[in-house]
Amino acid sequence: MKTLLIILSLFFSIILNAQTFSECRFGYPDEEFVPELKDLKLDYPIIFEGEIMSQELGFIDMRTHISTPYIVNVTRVIKGEEYLKLGTIQILRGGGYVRISKINDVISEINVGIEKPSALPLSVGKKGIFFAYLEELQEFKSPNINGLVNDLVLHPSIFKPYFGREAEYFSVLGKAGLNVPFEYSLEKIQKDDAEAARIAYNEKAQQEYSERMTQLNEIRINYDLQQTDKLNAISKLNPRKRNKAMKLLLVDTILNIQIVNPIYTFQSDTAKYLEFDIQADASHAKYFDNCLVWLKYDTTVFGSNVAQNGNVTITKGTNFNSSTYRIYTPADLLPNRVAIPFGTDYIISPLSRTLLGTAPQILYHVKLKVKNCAATASVQFDSTVQTSVWSSYAQTANASVVDVKFYTKTNYTDASPYSLCAIPNINGFSPNKIRAGNGEILTITGSNFGTQRGVVQFRNADVGFGFIEGCDSVDIMSWTNTQIQIKVPSVFLDAAKYKGVPGSGKFIVKHRTGGIDSSDTNLDIEYALTNSYDQTYFRKTKSLYANINCRNGVFFKMGNNIVGNAAQIACIDSAFRYWSNHLKIVVDWERDINGAIITTNVYDNLDLSFVIYNTNFITSTLMRTIYQSQAFFNATTTQIYFLGSDIGIDSTYNWHYTIGDNKPAGKFDFFESIVHEIGHTLGLKHVIDANQELMYYNEGSEYKSAAQRTTLNTGRGTAKLGTTNIKTASRATTWLNPIVKTIREFTQAPVLTTACEGVNASIEVIISTTPTSTPAITYKWQKLNGSTFQDLTTGSPYTGISSKKLTITASPIALNGSKYRCKVSFDGCTYYSQPSILNINAKPTITTQPVNTSVITGNNTSFTVVSPTAITYQWRVNSGAAPNAYTNVSGASYANATSAVLGINNTPTTLNNRKYQCVVTNNLGCNRISNNATLTVLPARINPNKVINNDDKVNIFPNPTNAILNIKIEVDYFANETIQYGIYDLSGKQIMWSNLINSQINTQSLANGQYVLMLSDGVNQTAKSFVVNR
Repeated sequence: MKTLLIILSLFFSIILNAQTFSECRFGYPDEEFVPELKDLKLDYPIIFEGEIMSQELGFIDMRTHISTPYIVNVTRVIKGEEYLKLGTIQILRGGGYVRISKINDVISEINVGIEKPSALPLSVGKKGIFFAYLEELQEFKSPNINGLVNDLVLHPSIFKPYFGREAEYFSVLGKAGLNVPFEYSLEKIQKDDAEAARIAYNEKAQQEYSERMTQLNEIRINYDLQQTDKLNAISKLNPRKRNKAMKLLLVDTILNIQIVNPIYTFQSDTAKYLEFDIQADASHAKYFDNCLVWLKYDTTVFGSNVAQNGNVTITKGTNFNSSTYRIYTPADLLPNRVAIPFGTDYIISPLSRTLLGTAPQILYHVKLKVKNCAATASVQFDSTVQTSVWSSYAQTANASVVDVKFYTKTNYTDASPYSLCAIPNINGFSPNKIRAGNGEILTITGSNFGTQRGVVQFRNADVGFGFIEGCDSVDIMSWTNTQIQIKVPSVFLDAAKYKGVPGSGKFIVKHRTGGIDSSDTNLDIEYALTNSYDQTYFRKTKSLYANINCRNGVFFKMGNNIVGNAAQIACIDSAFRYWSNHLKIVVDWERDINGAIITTNVYDNLDLSFVIYNTNFITSTLMRTIYQSQAFFNATTTQIYFLGSDIGIDSTYNWHYTIGDNKPAGKFDFFESIVHEIGHTLGLKHVIDANQELMYYNEGSEYKSAAQRTTLNTGRGTAKLGTTNIKTASRATTWLNPIVKTIREFTQAPVLTTACEGVNASIEVIISTTPTSTPAITYKWQKLNGSTFQDLTTGSPYTGISSKKLTITASPIALNGSKYRCKVSFDGCTYYSQPSILNINAKPTITTQPVNTSVITGNNTSFTVVSPTAITYQWRVNSGAAPNAYTNVSGASYANATSAVLGINNTPTTLNNRKYQCVVTNNLGCNRISNNATLTVLPARINPNKVINNDDKVNIFPNPTNAILNIKIEVDYFANETIQYGIYDLSGKQIMWSNLINSQINTQSLANGQYVLMLSDGVNQTAKSFVVNR
């Protein structure tokens, strides 16, 4: 959220309509001004390194102040990455030189002194560090400068040119943890300090160890010489005295050193230790002087070089905690071996050694830092033959160094390995698939979880990898040594500690002592829902959709900087449609009463509304969503609904906008990304599923085919399930706040209504949880005419215009593409359903209809239909049982019943007078029925005496004929134009059968004699007698 600060600077006002001007000149800043290190203030919200590229023409801004603009190339953002990007930016400096044209073409020059000359020693080519507050200076930027990387305009308060002192500046800024080159960074400083400390420690330890060993070596040599002298003196005694003296001299003095009281202590993940005591006892009561211990340890648990890395701590035992005894600096002899010299500091005077006898005493306590948890770890005494040489004692508490004696034998005892972290064991979990933020409980079974609560760590869906540190205590429902029950959350009360959203993958159970185990198989977190919590009871609750002020949906204002960006708007409109069609609630631009989109320049939830806008302040991401929720609660219930959400888009990135093609490799997909961000607005959080899932954190970079990018059905399945979950919960909520109403799902079925020409179509609006309030719900259907929806009026082709179901009777092709919506009123609100598009498909055309045909029984015939747009055919027959009782043809007599030509083979007389038609269907699924055609089946033989008639409507001549027989038929006697004829002899045998052409029959092939002529059009028939005589 931007903080608006007002900076008071020295400006000089001018009056633009004055005839004359006074001129003020002040000294310009010393270009060699060198700032002190104490001037590097770190409380500015914006600090950046930049190089002054150019000084532009001064201008008079809207406040009638003179400003001089500079173009600066930002080379490093030290602080304020959320506001600033690398690249060019305009900065302003009060005052400067302006030349303007005045009345009567008199050129006037204005030169005004620069404010704060010592703070802003600006000149082209100078490089340094700028310090600025975040101000709203967009209205005051130079009108002559465009095309910069940063739209932000700054008025820096301080500029520190380098003058060769950048290393000093960066060191100061780096120690504050700001973004500076690595060699000056806090990380580098801390790393260098740690390395320097390690080296210094190691040098000190090695030096102390060497000096101590030299000192002990001298004492040992002196002691050995004394013993040799004593042996020589004894050898000169008589045997009896010599034996007695030897027994006294060679008495065994034994020192026993043990590792005792091992214990594992856990303070935190970075502070866990194996602690134990080094205990000693002796065979004879002597005053303890010195011992040397070399410990060999497991580097996989403790790391290497524990001394120089500060991972071992030694403290004196109670009886040895005096200045007489000194713990010399532990020294790393090998990466897995540390030497611990402990004993008398001979420079102390007087000495006061501790008497050590058969009763064990603690010499010192060892604390080894555990780097990596394990069930056990090995810590052993090493090279005991060498170290035992330096075990010494004294006969008196204050004996001098020359009187130090050495134990004849040292026994070292340890019980390695030692128990460390309790390692949990996950045997299984259920369910295998779960939803985060939905209140669902994951049950984990196993062993060694501990009786006190440890930690469960889920994969972090916000980054696609790694683990979230843990969960809030309110998420843990129960924790025993063998079972854990935990609600899988999507938000954390301790947001500073637990960052992220639980995602799919293997999870970790961590024992409170630090031991961990990972599940063997992946947990499938199908989707994660946005949760919030109230500040009184801290109940986590998913955010719901609410109907506030009769706004049954989610409506976004358009950022002023998106207006006119056709590519962005087209993608956003498509994304709105996809979500609206899925949820059946409106997701769209917010519009005024005239339907115009409402625009705004207020972003980042400053007005608690929904906004989509362009920005260049985003870092590390190309789009981001900031949302706010409102909570209502009482002692038993918490209800939360979305209050506002702003989607910011990085306008400087070269997005891929086209929806219907394959996304190029290496580019981010604007459409996919905006659908993803709207998903956040609708209550979805990230998931871990790179396999085309919409809410994957890096979804915009994933490859998508054209088909996957144009539907909500592919790669968006869990997103649909998640938003449906929220919608279902929203519909079932009775709100505590009376101004919040239940959101209504408008299902208009189908959204795209497709009908064939001439067939009835209907659209129905269904409201989830239909209200029963008074007055009763009302419906009014509307049609889009031009740019506005208008109420339908009663009349053809519409019925049901004031009911929930609209019917379009015998859909006329002229209505193809029409849009309809329903205006629904209840609960004191008026809502509009999503528009349905009426898609009317034309029927196929038939250019040639089937015609009546006649056939002699036993012969073959056919019916033909021609339709250029048909792709399927189905012939049907009416046997005469009822006028319109047509059924699909079937039986042995038919061939090719689903083609354009129906074949009838060996035509039986039973098919006589059957009517045939063909149903042709086009690729749109629409069909047309052909005209009917009648089949006349004529007998192969006739009885001439029975068929000859004296019908005067048909005349034949000449009769007798010697060649051509003319046929005259009265108009309309035959129903069909195609007439067939047959010629039979007097025995009834068929001689000829053909179509009548030009009303003439050539009889030259017939012998002299009498014949019968039969004429038929498939409906009517007549017979005449004629004679051939040549």
